Amino acid sequence: MTHAKANGCTIPSTFPTASNGSKKYVCYDFDGCKEGYPVKVCTFDGGHTPSSISDGVAGGDDGLKAFIPPIAWKFMAQF
Repeated sequence: MTHAKANGCTIPSTFPTASNGSKKYVCYDFDGCKEGYPVKVCTFDGGHTPSSISDGVAGGDDGLKAFIPPIAWKFMAQF
């Protein structure tokens, strides 16, 4: 929320988040941000590691199935 406010994004009263027990992630892209300053937030119902798996079943880490690296790369590659 700090980055969204600092970048002039529209702050909704609510936005989608991962449900407890889902073992999945949900991402939200803020609208109305300053040109060149996009903000994305992702929530995850699981461990706080760079190789977390979001398949609705697994509870561990696996670098080959991790969801964070591709999302992070796609976000950073836009610059």
